Amino acid sequence: MLKLNDMKTKSRLFTPYEHPKLGVFSIETGGYKLPTGWLCKDMDFLIIGEDDISYICQENDEIIAIHKSSLVKFKDMQLNLF
Repeated sequence: MLKLNDMKTKSRLFTPYEHPKLGVFSIETGGYKLPTGWLCKDMDFLIIGEDDISYICQENDEIIAIHKSSLVKFKDMQLNLF
């Protein structure tokens, strides 16, 4: 995960979403186990937009970029609106 300030965004165009989406991402925990490899944990993030290689997510008060290959699935937010 990258904080937006750490990204080199000059070559990438950020496209904000009109309606945010909820996504589940597979995030590395920093642990490693043989023979499976890096340990990952599924985490929910609010996706507020994207660029050509990352989803731009809001976590608490921070804006972070998560590579698109880490997306596991989108979650339905309809129940969250009521």
